[in-house]
Amino acid sequence: MSLPVGLGASATTDVAHAPAPPPAGCVVDHLTVLSATLDMGIAWVQRALGVHADRSGQPDTMGTHQARVRLGHSQFLQIVAIDPRARRPPRPRWFGLDRGQTPRRPQLASWSVRSDDILRAATGSPEPLGAVRSLARGPVQWRMTLRDDGALPLSGTAPVLVQWPDGGSPAATLADKQCALLGLELLTPEPARLHALLQDLQVDGLDHTVVVTRARAHGLVAHIDTPGGLRTLAAR
Repeated sequence: MSLPVGLGASATTDVAHAPAPPPAGCVVDHLTVLSATLDMGIAWVQRALGVHADRSGQPDTMGTHQARVRLGHSQFLQIVAIDPRARRPPRPRWFGLDRGQTPRRPQLASWSVRSDDILRAATGSPEPLGAVRSLARGPVQWRMTLRDDGALPLSGTAPVLVQWPDGGSPAATLADKQCALLGLELLTPEPARLHALLQDLQVDGLDHTVVVTRARAHGLVAHIDTPGGLRTLAAR
């Protein structure tokens, strides 16, 4: 399997795993898979990537629970599902989970970029990405953009903004599964609109490892290097 043009097909595993100094603007931080149940999501990722996602083990304030896979030095994949044991939060859950957006089958539904100044990035965005809110999962605290209705901006093709304490990433605390994110395709009927947003956010790798593609429907396709070779995760 080969990567599409513009998605860094010549990258090697060693290069993908090597840490690099953070560039200006925003960098891809993590991908989000939504699932009706966490067990279904973990099994789907296992089949797709050949690795097992580890449960976070910590409750969050959104009434959901997660499992994660490290994707290199500072990126990761998270699987999110409503936690049937958790109390319903006082506001709509993130990722549109209270808007009927929970898929019957697990799917790649969202992506996030890391910013060192999330307030500036959010307020200067040409698209309404949502208000900057402080969240917590156990002892871990962070800030991210959330719309009041919980919906994903531009049907998930626009990134969620996130800022971790001290500019770090929780990826470094996860077990190394020898996986790395090589490229991300953003499918949209409005490529010019999405591309303008990503340019404004100064998303690192735009037009190289992050590619906007015209399509009939919104969607995401991630190209991931794994111990079993190049694999893909998609919206469906």
